Amino acid sequence: TAVGLSTNLTPDFDSVSDVVVACPDGSMLVMDVKATAIPSFDWVAKLDANTGHAIVVADQISAGVRERLNNDGVAWLDRRGHLRLVSNGLFVDADVPQAQRTPTSGVNQAPINGRSGLAAAAALLMRPDNPMSVSAIARFAGLNASSISRALASLASAQLAEQIGRGRYRPLVPELFWALADVWPRERTATALEVIDLDRPELRARPDEIEAVGWATAGERGGVAWGVPLALTGDYSMTLYVPDEQAIRAAKALRPKRSDGSTAPTVMLGVDPTGLIVSHRYRPRPEDRPAAHPLFCALDLTATSRDREALGQWTPPQGFTRVW
Repeated sequence: TAVGLSTNLTPDFDSVSDVVVACPDGSMLVMDVKATAIPSFDWVAKLDANTGHAIVVADQISAGVRERLNNDGVAWLDRRGHLRLVSNGLFVDADVPQAQRTPTSGVNQAPINGRSGLAAAAALLMRPDNPMSVSAIARFAGLNASSISRALASLASAQLAEQIGRGRYRPLVPELFWALADVWPRERTATALEVIDLDRPELRARPDEIEAVGWATAGERGGVAWGVPLALTGDYSMTLYVPDEQAIRAAKALRPKRSDGSTAPTVMLGVDPTGLIVSHRYRPRPEDRPAAHPLFCALDLTATSRDREALGQWTPPQGFTRVW
């Protein structure tokens, strides 16, 4: 209705379908509703391709599952506010009013919520075969262990992780990765810094102390350092994660003078939302600046269709696990 189509929920003819859509050309589109809370890749793979036109209705559909449904030609409605329906000359890909179910009293319906949820999900994905302990995640995130435990239990309840022992979980991939990508913070602050400024001691970026907490390159440039097949120009901006807002204030206060008078922003800064990025830094090649774990570069690359295409062609180097 929100996109101007008429529907009939109680068809007069013999049909096992759940909804009939009246198309603009006068034809009727009979659709089978496939409902679930959070569809996984396995769930989508089991959809009966012989049931005619199907539409998946879910509380939330991750970017990865959306792409899979699009490729399979399956319509979908994400209750958070988006409808896609392509059939019989009809093309709908539009935001619609939210239609979320009423949450159970006292229960947080979001499986990944707040710093604890981001940290718990990221920690599982960084080392999916040997995840960090609850206490280790809490220490790096600067949170108490009980909040991390609740976050992990929430992931298991949403079928994004599996409990394998007391206080131990393993991630279900790629579902957890795409669920994390959907809520990954993307706030960035443009600065007048250039790459050469990152060595200035007042910034405390610590480029030479790889094991210390410091700034870490991510985004497209971080991904390219790890081998992502992207072509970037020499003046393409650099994205770095920093420990806190104080680091951003220090960067903004530093106004380097350029010989050409230019102050165009070339370095974008974002605060590490988990505590795991700035405490786990790597050097992909000896000449590279400290880079974020490939997981966080991959999360940054889910923001645009171009970057997602490159992400699909990339497997991180030995020692890291592909989770997307």
